[in-house]
Amino acid sequence: MIHIGLAESSPLALEPQRDQDIDEICRWIENAGKSGLRGLNYNFSTVGYARTETRYGRSGSGYSSFKLSKV
Repeated sequence: MIHIGLAESSPLALEPQRDQDIDEICRWIENAGKSGLRGLNYNFSTVGYARTETRYGRSGSGYSSFKLSKV
């Protein structure tokens, strides 16, 4: 399985870019079938991702975070 990204033009119905992006997704599906991939996944979010600044942990590794008090 592989992840495919969805362009913002699709849910926002921004033409003509939306139609081109839908054609690209169709090509992803066709190519996945030809190559034997059993699945594609995507993440659809109309409001995006609410995050606050990166937090750092052990050995300086960065973590995606959300702190309500900072929003």
